[in-house]
Amino acid sequence: MPNRYRYPGAKPFQTDQQDIFFGRINDAETLFQLTSLERLVVLYSKSGLGKSSLINAGLIPRIHQMGQVTPIQIRFGAWMPGRADTPIHITAERISTGFSEPDWLEKLVPGDISLWRHAKSRQISDPAFGNFLLIFDQFEELFTYPREVVLEFKKQLGELIYTQIPQRYRDAVEEQISDLNDEILEALHLHMNGQVLLAIRSDRMHLLDRLSDYLPTILSNCYELGPMDSRQATSAIEHPALAEGDFASPPFRYEKPALDAILDFLTEKGAEKIESFQLQILCQSVEQTVIKKQLHSVGIHDLGDLNAIYENYYDDQISSIEDPDEQQAARKLIEDELIFEDEERRLSLYEGIIVHKIKPETLRQLVDHHLLRAEPSAQGGYTYELSHDTLVPPVLKSKARRKTEEAREAEEKARAIRETELLSLRQKAEEEHRKRRAARRLAFVAMIAAGISILASVSALWLYRQAAFAKEQAEIARKQAEANEQRAKRNLVKYEEEAKSRKKLEVKELLESAKVYYDAGYKDLAARTLNQALEIDSSDEVRNQVMAIQKKIGPR
Repeated sequence: MPNRYRYPGAKPFQTDQQDIFFGRINDAETLFQLTSLERLVVLYSKSGLGKSSLINAGLIPRIHQMGQVTPIQIRFGAWMPGRADTPIHITAERISTGFSEPDWLEKLVPGDISLWRHAKSRQISDPAFGNFLLIFDQFEELFTYPREVVLEFKKQLGELIYTQIPQRYRDAVEEQISDLNDEILEALHLHMNGQVLLAIRSDRMHLLDRLSDYLPTILSNCYELGPMDSRQATSAIEHPALAEGDFASPPFRYEKPALDAILDFLTEKGAEKIESFQLQILCQSVEQTVIKKQLHSVGIHDLGDLNAIYENYYDDQISSIEDPDEQQAARKLIEDELIFEDEERRLSLYEGIIVHKIKPETLRQLVDHHLLRAEPSAQGGYTYELSHDTLVPPVLKSKARRKTEEAREAEEKARAIRETELLSLRQKAEEEHRKRRAARRLAFVAMIAAGISILASVSALWLYRQAAFAKEQAEIARKQAEANEQRAKRNLVKYEEEAKSRKKLEVKELLESAKVYYDAGYKDLAARTLNQALEIDSSDEVRNQVMAIQKKIGPR
């Protein structure tokens, strides 16, 4: 069966999915016109509205169709200490990969590694590269790099798009004019039209002003991608379902009541606009139902509980983690530390903390499955958060189920321990009772032997000695029984002391975690951890330690 789906779910559309990319036709056309006319364009929106999808499946296919501009997609990734490649290196590599530099260009200005130099080298090898569009997705990642790296990048990008021939090359031509032939001069002066599209989150737009000294028009041509309205959403829902092609599901249509129910759910009965993330996850679930039932028409009864779709999405993605221990670790990370349950809002956590809780490959899987979103940190590296507010209620429901199951398992474990201990104590008590009965029997035998010794003078001495020996053994047995009983009592006291020690250790670990969270800037998480410590041990000593840390945290 083909594995190509009509709805990509949480993942962005790719260029080869342009045939099922609907609902953003006007946005794609407007962005195409802007990038055709303007040298520098900014595309911005809230996270989750589909900037990457618009670029991949809306803009780039139009550029390819026109055949006049070469698009180059670039993403930096966030800076981390020790990282060698820089935005300039990454951009230069994307421009020049597969193309060699002519020798005369190196002789003209030796050692130049500027973006302009890489672009001119490619144009000389590939004349079609005279018109090119550099597309920087998730451009906010640039600002995680050191200031000097950002400074050099904006200088070189400004030179690339605003300067036909840099002054250093003009000076070199004047100095070496006698060594340059007409072909070289013509190639050097061949017109090169470089354009740039920057895709960035709305809440990072203010950072672009840092580049305005070398990119003065950076905020002159901005296009905001908004949420979908009902008309756009209807197109994005219906048209992929009807598309012909090699898909995992047969073509199908939505009956009007089903379509209306979906739109009402996504817009909260018309009160809200529609985010692509929500629409795609919901429609992907509908397509799975179509595949399972081989439907050609989706009615309202086929939709099921729409609220449960997001809950199932979360559980399904967690279940796709193969290692059971990592599954549980991922659940605890997301449910316990990435949501402030009292206010039902998302929290961010720095990767330096996360890597101690789950394996790097598990973290990558959570990001690839769009459960978590990586955000560049101003200090370098990334912080991570739940990918969308829509997932908060399903995650909290899953957490409640997990806590209930954990409580049940803990109670069963505690009961099993208690039963084992009681059985052991019962067995010891029975053994002591048996020994005491044996001692009494021996004492009785001794008494009889003493009586017989009075009647039999010949055997009196022998019987007396036997009686004395029996009495001695009885006394030894009695003392041994008492000693065993005392040992059982001491073992019980020791068990209770060990339980108290475990509780103190658990409280100590929680207090240390709270300090780590506070030092990392996560006051909410630190406060919640302190409350957990008090729930375990509310003694004055622990309360004093908690109050000392709370004074540092301050009011929540």
